[in-house]
Amino acid sequence: MRLLRRTCLWSHGIAVSTIVLTAGCSTIATKPLTPHQEVVARSIVVEPTLSVEPSVAQHGSEITLTVKPVCQRRELLEVRTTTEMKNYNATPGTFNAELTAGLSLAVLGGLTVGFAQPLATKFASSTSVNPSSASPTPYYGIGGALLAGGVIAFVMAAVDAGRASGSEPAISTGAYPGQVLGLAPACLRTSVPPAATASILLSGETIQIGDTDARGMLVVDLARVIPERLLQGDLAQAPVC
Repeated sequence: MRLLRRTCLWSHGIAVSTIVLTAGCSTIATKPLTPHQEVVARSIVVEPTLSVEPSVAQHGSEITLTVKPVCQRRELLEVRTTTEMKNYNATPGTFNAELTAGLSLAVLGGLTVGFAQPLATKFASSTSVNPSSASPTPYYGIGGALLAGGVIAFVMAAVDAGRASGSEPAISTGAYPGQVLGLAPACLRTSVPPAATASILLSGETIQIGDTDARGMLVVDLARVIPERLLQGDLAQAPVC
């Protein structure tokens, strides 16, 4: 009875350990592989540049400066990116424990079943039971339970291995600017010309005369913005830059 009790406790502890190990399945995570990109559509857009096209009209000392935005034609690419998300086992220790438990339980279960009769005879000889009447049935049950635990652990390991070997694609699309095809003959009506600062060169001195407004225009009377010491020059011939 003492041997049978120890054997039952030992097999019960192994069975509980098997349940704990097999219940804690491996954590499967994903990692991206090298993405593959392909152009699925092309279009042409007109966009403003940082350059402006100035024009100056001068009547006596009054000038009107107008700046217009310069636009360009650019190719717009619609790109589809496919990234293969590869599965991998983020907790290999759990997977190794499943394999170890499966192998250990399978070996112990096989030995218990294979040596069931000798174990029963040895147990009977150590007690008052007649060895010839010793039954190996309890040892068959213990061995079968151990084998079942090993099979469960192996199945869990196989499931985790299958989950870790899979992958799935992640697809995204986006618009990306392509090459510039040249200047646009007509700029966008909604394009706001960038602010420009106008200067005049007079008697070898550069003088700022103002900034363009939101319409890209500047109207100024030079006689009011030029210092008196420079008013003797010919304002009509003064270049505006």
